Amino acid sequence: MATRLSPAGDWTGTEQRSCLARHQAKRLLAPIPSLFGDTAAVTCGRCSGRDKVEDMNVTKWWVARWAIALGLAATLTVWGMGYGARDRDPNFAFTLHDMNGVEVNLADYQGRPLLINFWATWCTPCRHEIPAFVELVEKYKAQNFTVLGISVDDKPEDLIPFAAEFKMNYPVLVGLGHDDLQEHYGAYSLPVSWFIRADGTVDYKHTGTQSKDWFEGRVKRLLEPASSGTGQ
Repeated sequence: MATRLSPAGDWTGTEQRSCLARHQAKRLLAPIPSLFGDTAAVTCGRCSGRDKVEDMNVTKWWVARWAIALGLAATLTVWGMGYGARDRDPNFAFTLHDMNGVEVNLADYQGRPLLINFWATWCTPCRHEIPAFVELVEKYKAQNFTVLGISVDDKPEDLIPFAAEFKMNYPVLVGLGHDDLQEHYGAYSLPVSWFIRADGTVDYKHTGTQSKDWFEGRVKRLLEPASSGTGQ
């Protein structure tokens, strides 16, 4: 950007104050190292004629910062974040339909160790963990353990062939249109899993996917006496 001069060839008072403010801001930023070049160097674009270059550097710096933030958010979604059990109690006062149109009351599953999993057919991490759920339901069915797979974004006609392909051996419920259910269970990023003990207490809430061994470890905790503690 070219520097505007007063008729006498000097900067106006406003321009001088603007330049001084620019210097002061850059002096404050100068000690801060940048991962993307020294964009905080103490130079004056108005004096050096480098306004456009510095503006481009700053723009690249901010774009890179946002790219890192978005990448981190995506990584946390895939690899998962865990939450303690004490933030919210489960609510079984919901009635849904399964993929075959049969009415299902969540309250019917109270009193047994349970994993409530919020998912969708288009969700790659969700697809990754379903085979593990199938194995765990089969392995621990004698202990009355089961999974409730609540799809938040699929119609029954999409769920039926999907469940057949993945050999899902646990209830597949239609959560589409039940925003109050999704809000209560915090099913904003998928997948979301709630591990609930037979006494109705929440042992753990997890956002993201994990390995089969990790899920089996959480299921084993549900089968332990409640006195062993929760939310670890």
